[in-house]
Amino acid sequence: MKFACLISILITLTSSITRLPAQENDPDAYRNKRWQQVATRMPADWYGTEAAKSVAENVLFAQKEIGGWAKNKPYHHEFSEGEKAEFLESKDEPGATFDNGATITELRFLAKVYAHFKDARYKQAFEKGLAYIFMAQYENGGWPQFYPVRTGESVAYSGHITYNDNAMANTMRFLEAIFSDDAEFAALRLSADTKTKAKKAFDKGIQCFLDTQIRINDKPTVWCAQHDANTLAPAKARKYEPPSFSGAESAGIVLLLMDVDHPSDAIARAVHAAVTWLENNKITGIRLDTETDAHGKKNRIVVSDADAPPLWARFYDLETGKPFFCDRDGIKKNSMAEIGYERRNGYSWYTNAPEKVLKQYPKWQKKHRKNTPLEPVSSGVYKWTDHAVKTGKFRETRKILEGSSPHFEYLEMHATTQFPGAKPDAAHANDDMEECIIVQEGQMKVTIEDSSVILGPRGVILLMPEQIHSLENIGDSKLTYFVMKYRSKKKMDIERGQASGGSLMLHADALPFKPSARGGGIAYFDRPTAMCERFEMHITHLDKKGPSHQPHAHAETEIILVLSGNTEMTIDGKEYTAGPGDFYFMQSESLHGVRNAGNEPCSYFAFKWK
Repeated sequence: MKFACLISILITLTSSITRLPAQENDPDAYRNKRWQQVATRMPADWYGTEAAKSVAENVLFAQKEIGGWAKNKPYHHEFSEGEKAEFLESKDEPGATFDNGATITELRFLAKVYAHFKDARYKQAFEKGLAYIFMAQYENGGWPQFYPVRTGESVAYSGHITYNDNAMANTMRFLEAIFSDDAEFAALRLSADTKTKAKKAFDKGIQCFLDTQIRINDKPTVWCAQHDANTLAPAKARKYEPPSFSGAESAGIVLLLMDVDHPSDAIARAVHAAVTWLENNKITGIRLDTETDAHGKKNRIVVSDADAPPLWARFYDLETGKPFFCDRDGIKKNSMAEIGYERRNGYSWYTNAPEKVLKQYPKWQKKHRKNTPLEPVSSGVYKWTDHAVKTGKFRETRKILEGSSPHFEYLEMHATTQFPGAKPDAAHANDDMEECIIVQEGQMKVTIEDSSVILGPRGVILLMPEQIHSLENIGDSKLTYFVMKYRSKKKMDIERGQASGGSLMLHADALPFKPSARGGGIAYFDRPTAMCERFEMHITHLDKKGPSHQPHAHAETEIILVLSGNTEMTIDGKEYTAGPGDFYFMQSESLHGVRNAGNEPCSYFAFKWK
């Protein structure tokens, strides 16, 4: 009996094995694949087959007179006589496009088959298509979705500069491969003039990205899915695609900008700003799922999931910054559940595309650190209530500021709140960054190398580079702390930092209070560090309403963190107010003066450096 079973299994396996080659060698198997896969992702040898040659005939036949191709056409299928007549009749009609990968996909396919057959018609069609790309580019560097632009109110949006579905990014990556002598196009032996044109078109496209980056209060953010070809402003497409910040298309643009070999300062600033926006606008704690309703229909829903990876909305409102969703009536809704079944299930309202950006950004930043200056941090007030909050299961964070200062090429401040029971971040070291950490509330266990200390409110850590450290909430309430990270424009000097005392962990209660006529203060440190020729930090306490001192200016950049009470600050003639948790930032040589604005005492941290 066992022997019979073994024979049966062997027969089954043998029959399965003999069937596999038949499937793999089926000359028509490619017809069951998607056109994009056939065009660019078949085995290299396949493009030298008769099957590939027959497909190439279809691609030549379907090319429009202007040089491009229509979208969503299965060029790898046999054309019926009716389809052939339709292609011939529409040769001179608008319809060539970059949407959904059209034109670029066909050109890549022609390059592959030309490498095998050297048929001059393939090269001629390729060059005609490349000329179409040059022809379709606007003077401002953008490309429309269709060229010539379609007419009619319902399709007029096709004339906008189109980032939707990565149409322009795909076109630019193609051009980059042309002028970079990519092996994919080597057999075509394109002229030096053609490669120069491709490089100029690419550079104009990069400038278009920079010029269309949406700026709010003069700060760059991300992009819309399409921008007006004349004004460059965010523009609407279909009714359910109003002007917006785009979570999806912006990711493709940033990835392309990060691939530029030698990024200019402008490119670097665009990347930094976009990454900051994507980081601040990611959505956590939810995931997309599908349910089956009472009628057996599949329905897309959003469910809570604390462990889900981050998502981004397709669209964010340009005024409120909040995600929105639309039906075909164009009315914005606050959730996907509020729109009708057809649009809810027939459109991608969420994306994870920016996750790839955030993963690649640290490597890009390290690679191009010397060539990527940030925007200078502006003098003024940074209020606790204005910071976007990212909340997770055990912690929340607030990005306060990021940029440069006269002495720091990189300066970043954020606030972290660890909830009770939160696991500490894995112990780590900063290779070329220094940190100053201030405990606002709770009990923190800080470990630096082999030394641990418990710090309470107003405790301060000065952390040298290259030191392994971890921070942990050991209390029964929230632990909130501010982190200032910075890297000097001058060469890091570890020996100088260590000679001055190395890292510090300071208890507020262990430091003496020195009275003054207006109140008093606590000196924390005043010393050189690995990143600063001098870094000084203290607390000032003002007993009553009035100034701490007369307005003054100094070479050091300064930050004031309000701990209690209400304050006023004059910075270069402008008036600001701040309460607990708010920051004042004063650039080097800014004329400034802080005052107690109320009848109750106030106190604040002041730290400055050069």
